[in-house]
Amino acid sequence: DMSTEELEEEFDGLEKYVVTRLHTRIFAPDLETRSKDASLRMRIAKLQFIHPDHLDIPHACRNERAWQRAISSLQRISQATTPKEKLDAVLESSEHIYSAPIINQQTETPVS
Repeated sequence: DMSTEELEEEFDGLEKYVVTRLHTRIFAPDLETRSKDASLRMRIAKLQFIHPDHLDIPHACRNERAWQRAISSLQRISQATTPKEKLDAVLESSEHIYSAPIINQQTETPVS
């Protein structure tokens, strides 16, 4: 008899298998959609110049290592095949961003 946690893990594994096998049919199945995706990727690439200064992030909330990890997490989204993997990448990125003040020994920062 399986526990709820084991059953959930089995469903996650099944979802990953099915979505991985059907990925090219589910996501960007036609040339037009793939072309739009490529255009969006190029537009995002043009925004690589954006840094915390452009986003009005207070210095107390900045940490270069956390920033780079957040970027890396977001870049993995395009390689993820299941919705859960994509959401996990977004969550991981958010955790890195919100960890910066803690890393900087500041648990509370004033809002400007």
